[in-house]
Amino acid sequence: MPKETKGEYRKLGVPTVVDRVIQQAITQELMPIYEEQFSENRFGFRPQKGQHDALRQCQKNVNDGYVYVVDMDLEKFFDTVCQSKLIEVLSRTIKDGRVISLIHKYLNAGVLVKGMFERTEIGMPQGGPLVEVAKGGSCIIRNMETHDGIVNMIRSYCIYENGKLKQSSEDIYRTESWEYTEDGHLMFSGRLAFEGSYEVTRNEIMEYMAYRVLSLDETCRELNRKYILPIGYERNNMFLTDWSEEEFAELDFYDMFDLFYQENHTANGEFTFGNAMGTSAVYLISKEKFEPVIKSKFKISSEVLQSKTVYYPCEEVYEYKPRGLEETEYPEYPYPEVIGYVNNDDGTLTLKVQAVFPYRGVSKAYIHEVTVRDTKDGGIQYVGNRIIEPINNPEIRWHVPRLTRTEWEELYGDN
Repeated sequence: MPKETKGEYRKLGVPTVVDRVIQQAITQELMPIYEEQFSENRFGFRPQKGQHDALRQCQKNVNDGYVYVVDMDLEKFFDTVCQSKLIEVLSRTIKDGRVISLIHKYLNAGVLVKGMFERTEIGMPQGGPLVEVAKGGSCIIRNMETHDGIVNMIRSYCIYENGKLKQSSEDIYRTESWEYTEDGHLMFSGRLAFEGSYEVTRNEIMEYMAYRVLSLDETCRELNRKYILPIGYERNNMFLTDWSEEEFAELDFYDMFDLFYQENHTANGEFTFGNAMGTSAVYLISKEKFEPVIKSKFKISSEVLQSKTVYYPCEEVYEYKPRGLEETEYPEYPYPEVIGYVNNDDGTLTLKVQAVFPYRGVSKAYIHEVTVRDTKDGGIQYVGNRIIEPINNPEIRWHVPRLTRTEWEELYGDN
């Protein structure tokens, strides 16, 4: 990281999420111990102390008659700390050899200089943010400060301009919840207050985050990207109900049409909700247009599909009603993670999927199995879904089903 002095750089230690959690745990245990040993006149890098406390102490010293001020700095102090001496000092208080060994390993972790690894035999790592890669080459850098079980989050948005990383904004908030889950997720949330909010009626928003600490197998990640993420849990029930090619049960094919029609019609303005004045549009879609969309993803006959929808055989058209205002979902959804997979003898693939729901602070909202089939033309067919660990918390809800025919008639029948 560039320093104020031109041509000089500060080496930053950027730990993995696992190391970051462990380091925070160590810090939280050691801070109360060493707080008792610090000078009362030291105000930097200490919890519940800051520049205002230092200014008050300076004012007191002036009032007490002190007339001299010594301004000094230890040049490159953190880069030149003697590690063996530091370990010796720590060992006077910390008697657990495992903790001392772990701290020593972090000191010796090494750095990358122009892509080459170098051992760090002197000095100590500085910094330790979580870096979240965002779209467009930008990133979100999160620094965490802990004290007495309280975790403050410092969130910085950074963008690249002219080949250099530039901070565009910074927010600070205290986390209201903080948990490292058994299945390896770091989850936290907090109330972020700031001026100039885009939300007209509020000057604060809640942030809900989940980071996977225990890494997934790369194959699982690739399978997730290929088969599950394109469907997700938004405005469809494909992964929320049990169904198979033998019995499609409650699978909503109108939601499937919405989802898969957009794959080849990105500017989808052909089928839209009528207006917001208590009326709704109704479309009649030809068999030649409706069925290929569904059959591209499901092995289903025309007869079965027609029985699961409203179909007019004489005209050979499907009745289609876009989702209206009454069918709008709350815009907070879980996201899927493939945590296992099995190649079946019949050529299909069964994926074990876990739904992570940061908004509700749960890393395992429910677990389901999805069976898929690759087609000869490079496409994907969805064979079935089975819930194996259902949602057991009534507050974990997001899906809103489409109106039944009776409900729709009651709302829009006169229009």
